Amino acid sequence: MGKATDRVSFDSDGSRRVETALALGDLTEDAPLLRIHSQCFTGEVLGSLRCDCGEQMEIAMR
Repeated sequence: MGKATDRVSFDSDGSRRVETALALGDLTEDAPLLRIHSQCFTGEVLGSLRCDCGEQMEIAMR
């Protein structure tokens, strides 16, 4: 994975659900790449074989 340059967590709509934005690499380019990733505890944290969420996140952060 790349080096995180910034991390921002926020409650976007008052629902107490925290959103997190990670910035990887140089953000001074004209149009940085953006990927929106839905949370998947079992795939990302527990490595579930029923989905590829953890693998998708890993690939996106390379």
